[in-house]
Amino acid sequence: LTEDLREQIAQNVTAIMNYDPRVSVDRLIVSQYESGIQIECELTYLPYNISENLRFRFDQDNNILS
Repeated sequence: LTEDLREQIAQNVTAIMNYDPRVSVDRLIVSQYESGIQIECELTYLPYNISENLRFRFDQDNNILS
């Protein structure tokens, strides 16, 4: 997982999240996770000013998203 690939994933995920005008991406971290990648994202729901943390794990071996 190169730095360039991490940057591309972060930009792509941020763009997808920003399609919804009700949320704003505050922080996004892309890292390796066992045999896949993990994306940690802190979002703010704008109408309510509520922050939430989401974690996505993409496992290369099992093709599982959790």
